[in-house]
Amino acid sequence: MKKLIFAAAMLLCTVAASAQSFGVTAGFTSSSTDVKNFDPKSVSLYHAGVVFEIPIAGGFAIQPGIIYQMKGATLDKYADDTNNIKLSSLETKVGYLEVPVQIQWGPDLALFRPYVFAEPFIGYGINVSNKIDIAGIADKEKRQEWADNAMKRLEYGCGFGIGLDFWMLQLSVQYFMNMGGLADDNGKITTDAANEAIKAVVNNAYDKNNFNGIKVSAVLFF
Repeated sequence: MKKLIFAAAMLLCTVAASAQSFGVTAGFTSSSTDVKNFDPKSVSLYHAGVVFEIPIAGGFAIQPGIIYQMKGATLDKYADDTNNIKLSSLETKVGYLEVPVQIQWGPDLALFRPYVFAEPFIGYGINVSNKIDIAGIADKEKRQEWADNAMKRLEYGCGFGIGLDFWMLQLSVQYFMNMGGLADDNGKITTDAANEAIKAVVNNAYDKNNFNGIKVSAVLFF
């Protein structure tokens, strides 16, 4: 998986050599998850990185980038009576190194350029932070370690949005969604009851509909 991200980054560097504009980007990320039996809440985080703009004929442009993006979710009030699992809270924050490729279309109106776009992306979680509280598991450090190991690091998905280019600036708003589950059935989870409780919670929380949300970005081109 790491090799896949590395290969994507190397390809991006090759594409960047033909780019017309280079920019730095930063902005606001708000993500959450949508699962049954939970009380989900969004988490407001951030992203930052670099992008390269490559104009194409007919109003089209391609804008690949390398982004560090924080995503996460907060979940409360989960109970599984079958397995006797009681969850007080689960807060997850993952820092992804992402390679997005934004495909834009919009008319050039001289002073500014409005556009719409689609943005497929692939990423790898380089740091994971889980704060989990499950009834009957008192060791906080082990709770977090087990929860971290129960999550996949690889993510992929797509975003859709609108943007505006003017002068050396670019503003955009997009809705993004992950298209794969983040629960890792092959994670380093042993079979004792405490681990099984955490694995059940993580599998339910991150099986699908993970870390979907809104991203607001600003780019300064050079």
